[in-house]
Formats: sequence, C-alpha cells, structure tokens
Amino acid sequence: MMFMEYLASGFVVPMLSLYLRKFLCFEPYQVGQVLAAVAVAALFAPLAASRVADRYVSSEHLLAVCHAVAGVTMVVLALQRSYLAFLVIYFIYGLAFTPTYGLTNTVALHHMTDAKRDFGGVRMWGTASWVLAAWAFSFLWLRGGTEARLPHLLYASALASLLLA
Repeated sequence: MMFMEYLASGFVVPMLSLYLRKFLCFEPYQVGQVLAAVAVAALFAPLAASRVADRYVSSEHLLAVCHAVAGVTMVVLALQRSYLAFLVIYFIYGLAFTPTYGLTNTVALHHMTDAKRDFGGVRMWGTASWVLAAWAFSFLWLRGGTEARLPHLLYASALASLLLA
C-alpha cells in the first residue's frame, strides 16, 4: 500500500513543472499557479476526509474511493491542453489525492501489531517507490530528451492510483 501510494505521486510531482513548461508550453506564472492548486486543496481535503473516515465509511473504503477518483481525474488531466481546464482539474485531483497520505498511515497503523516497531519499515517502502518512480521516469523513460513522452507520467500516476484503489 505505501509503495503504490507514493509511486502515484512520485511519477507526477517531480516532473510536473517540466511537463507544463515543455509539453503544454505554459508560462512560468501559470506553472506556479497549477503547482499551488494542490497545496490549496491540501488545506481542505484532509479535514473533510477526517470527518468522513470511520464515522460514515471505513478508512480502507475511503482510501479506495479517493484513489479511484484521483486515478480517473489524472487520466482526464492528461487529455487537457488549456491552462484553465488543467488548473481546475488538477485542483480536483488534489482534493481527491491529498487525503490519501493520512489515510494510508491510518490503515497501516490500524493493522500493525506493534506500530512503534513496524511503521518505519513499512513507511520506508513509500520513500523507495517515490525515488524509484522519479528516477526511473526521468533517467530511463525520458532518456534522449524527448518531450513527447512527458504525458506518460500522468498515465503512470493514474495507473498506480487505480491499482491501489
């Protein structure tokens, strides 16, 4: 679970500014606004998710729904070429994806017999997958400098989210 959680964001976050500048030809201020959209979404979404989790829906089910919505949203995002559409859809993606960080911790801690002892080893797989996704995509997949492959990072992120869902 931790591996797939951070694999989904590891494909997008390190490379999104390159995608926006080189493939979509957004202006630098537009890139900054798009990247800030998830930060704004992160102010609201985890609070709303924490109100829903375990009161109305189990954390596992909410995690699956959030990842399903994030995966579908990422596919829709890959098809966007205009700034405003990309900004709005990326904000929606942020609303769906940002609660998953806390939800994966909740699910992991709930299922561990000794969380103090085991959580670090489990969480380490998230860091490993983030590095693997960013490194593999940037150094192996984009080798040769082709910008035509940049949209694949959105599809890879969508696939990781849908698999986790």
